[in-house]
Amino acid sequence: MTDHHQRFGQLRSTSEILKKSAVHFTAHPFTFLFLSFLLLSFRSLVESGSLLLNSFIDRDPSFKSLLSRLDLHHSHPHALKFKATTFDYENNEGEQQEERIVDFQFVYKGLELGRRDAAALFFLVSFLSAAYGWVILGFTTIYSLVSGVLFVTTVNDLIGRFVSFFGAFWDGSKIGLKRLTGFVLIKWAVRDAVTQLLGFWYFGEIEDHYSFFKLFVRLKLMPFSVTSPWIRGYEKEISGFLFTWFLVDTLVSFAFSLAAWIAIVDSRRTGREIITEGCYLMSTLLNQAIQIKCYEAISGGSLARWVLTHIGGEFFAMVIQAALEVYFMVAWLIFYFVVRCREANAEGRRYGRRELEALIDGLR
Repeated sequence: MTDHHQRFGQLRSTSEILKKSAVHFTAHPFTFLFLSFLLLSFRSLVESGSLLLNSFIDRDPSFKSLLSRLDLHHSHPHALKFKATTFDYENNEGEQQEERIVDFQFVYKGLELGRRDAAALFFLVSFLSAAYGWVILGFTTIYSLVSGVLFVTTVNDLIGRFVSFFGAFWDGSKIGLKRLTGFVLIKWAVRDAVTQLLGFWYFGEIEDHYSFFKLFVRLKLMPFSVTSPWIRGYEKEISGFLFTWFLVDTLVSFAFSLAAWIAIVDSRRTGREIITEGCYLMSTLLNQAIQIKCYEAISGGSLARWVLTHIGGEFFAMVIQAALEVYFMVAWLIFYFVVRCREANAEGRRYGRRELEALIDGLR
């Protein structure tokens, strides 16, 4: 690796970038498999918790009866309906105030429960909120740590510098937790908002509170897992949701593909600047970027999960997809260096070993 400027410049096709990524992935199998294990452990915990919650909901008749008594859909026709706003505020002010009063009465009547029901509902909401907070914390910590360790390991391998597993883990975890925590939260927030908007679009008119609650739980966990929501009786709505969600989520994740590496290299940038810079860099090799994202989306999606499950079981599928997720993180990092090299070429500069050494030394 004596001339990285020339080597990066030679990586033009998608296959060459993926092959280069495979070389670095296999050069440090223990490190990258350990990172895959961290992702696998997190996803396993999330999906196991989701299964336990769903089984509790299915087996507890008192909870189902509690949801059935919260008759929110039929009590008031304006409960879940979006109305067009008017610009004639003065003429409609009295009507709007009257509607607010009716809405408050509706909420009060809809939630008029006994003490035991209110206590059970409060406990459930508190438990779910606390559990979801821990899931977000775990997601942020794990992905920040994994990205930081992967960055340090790959860059040191590119410059031919030996670094031990513990050294890479220590340096990478510090870099990731320091520079990527906010970015990971932003990425989660965007994906969660998209999922909820699509969920309300497709499932907002479901009147069965029991089914709606189960769907809601699965939707909240979709940014952390590849398991799809599926409830009998709503196959048409769920199929439409999954198709739309796959397209929109792929587009969102495509915009964030280089954001982690940009955030590590330059922590002074704002979130908007990071996304803008990432989209600009991908536009310089747009065809290759689209192909890499398509491969990543297919290999990490529900269809690949179904195929791998039929080949070696559910645990086998989760292991393979966790390893592929780390591999494509390496691929996007290599892609980032390739487009940086092309940008330097256009400006008459060099982007090679010296720049990578300065980069990794400056992060310590």
